[in-house]
Amino acid sequence: MSDHGWRGSGRFRVARLGAVLLVRFGNVSTKKTRLKADIGAFFRKEYRAMRPSFGPYRVHIWMEGPNLTRRIDADNIAKACLDALTGIVWRDDSQVTSLAVEKVEAETEAVSLKIEKCKHPTPPDELHHLLATADGLP
Repeated sequence: MSDHGWRGSGRFRVARLGAVLLVRFGNVSTKKTRLKADIGAFFRKEYRAMRPSFGPYRVHIWMEGPNLTRRIDADNIAKACLDALTGIVWRDDSQVTSLAVEKVEAETEAVSLKIEKCKHPTPPDELHHLLATADGLP
């Protein structure tokens, strides 16, 4: 699939930049059944070219809105998003091998996802360094 700017005119929008798929939607919610239905409807109607595939994925999620630190758990929003994209982007959310979730203060609520296929993960240099440092301490 080739690069393109935003597709979708309503609550959900999708853009493709090289190997990166950007998904953005309003109304931050952890209700996975509604999110799954809404995302599924969007992809069936407005972004039909998307087909689930195998292989590992790296996902970065940004939750934007006022007062998010007290209102919504990051792990709940991540689980709702990953479940909602199962069968659309990947076959199973266990294919997500790297996941980051951040809360960002903003005036309006939105969720943005950066999704990219990746090679099979290898432990990062940072992990090797931390383990070696911990091994060397008394």
